[in-house]
Amino acid sequence: MDGLQILKEAMSEQLTRVGDISEEKRLKEDLGYDSLTLVDLIINIEDRLGTTFDISDLDPNNLILVKDVILLIDKVRSR
Repeated sequence: MDGLQILKEAMSEQLTRVGDISEEKRLKEDLGYDSLTLVDLIINIEDRLGTTFDISDLDPNNLILVKDVILLIDKVRSR
């Protein structure tokens, strides 16, 4: 399963329509994520992967696009 699919599954618990999510969608502006829903998404992904992200990777200023979260997923999966 690729990073986008993992992300879509995690997002499906928060959003009703995940089919049109692309890597260039903005989490806040396009998908309506705020800081609390982003934290919930990160926790959900960590649970799905059975791991935790490094706190240094979770700067909200670096998690702007769907692609940014996919890169984070790929990074933790490559450890």
